[in-house]
Amino acid sequence: MSWSKQSRGQRAGCTRRRGSVYVFVLGVTALLVVFGVSGVLLARSVADRNTLLDDQASATLLAQSHLEIVHARFSGGASWRSAHQHNTWSSQPETLGPGEVTYKFNDNLDGSLSDSTTDPVRLYTRAQVGEAVRVFSIELTCYDGLILVPDRASLRRETDG
Repeated sequence: MSWSKQSRGQRAGCTRRRGSVYVFVLGVTALLVVFGVSGVLLARSVADRNTLLDDQASATLLAQSHLEIVHARFSGGASWRSAHQHNTWSSQPETLGPGEVTYKFNDNLDGSLSDSTTDPVRLYTRAQVGEAVRVFSIELTCYDGLILVPDRASLRRETDG
């Protein structure tokens, strides 16, 4: 009889141990799952950030390049003044490299591009690559109403948007 009582006690102890090991294994598994999911989310966040940084760098280069392109495009004649309105972005974005670019002219003296061919103007370019947007501007001085000469010291990055 003592033997059967001992077996039951040993069996009860084993059952408790097996149950506690099972709970321990479940806890460790849950921790591993949390660490795995956290790692995946962290990697995704880093990849998204790197993509945004790449897009910002590309948008900066596109906006600066587009300043040069638009300057060269309109530097030979005065007809551009009547074809554009003060402070109005170009209606059709152009595709340039991985993004889209637009431009506008501002006559900061009197708000009218067409009233005087000698008023200086500020040229703005806006580039968008993915979610990144960059806007740059430069002051252009007009000589004889035809030649737009950029003032390199006036190049500046504007508030993006």
